[in-house]
Amino acid sequence: MPGKIANTLLGIVFYTIGVILVNYVFEPVSTQFLPYVELTLLTVGVFFLSGFFFGKYASILLFFSGIILGGFAKTNAVFVALAFLPLIIALFGGSTMGQMAYLDLTGKRNLFEYKLDYAAFLIIAVLVALAIGFGFDFYPPIGTLI
Repeated sequence: MPGKIANTLLGIVFYTIGVILVNYVFEPVSTQFLPYVELTLLTVGVFFLSGFFFGKYASILLFFSGIILGGFAKTNAVFVALAFLPLIIALFGGSTMGQMAYLDLTGKRNLFEYKLDYAAFLIIAVLVALAIGFGFDFYPPIGTLI
């Protein structure tokens, strides 16, 4: 099982690959949600699914998140660059929760001993996702950054 830091770094790589693929190989995924809703739902999903995978394959979730959010790269690259922050927080917190659940099943630790830590990871990730999503209209276009 990869360590949490290695899993997080691998998640960044997968997120970047997903963004590149959706912009240069596939068509962007169009959604009907506002950017802050989409990012918040992805963050909560990454948190719980990375807990479900108990950290082993959790970094692959960021590949799909990169595909979903990568369509914004041509219009708002700053949003796509900042969007990985709440996803990384959720990945790290969910992986921690999942590894603790695995240790609880083997009888070595108690999952609910650290329940406030998991809740803090989720709340911080959701607040960061909402802050980044609500700022979607205020980020400069990519043409002014280059």
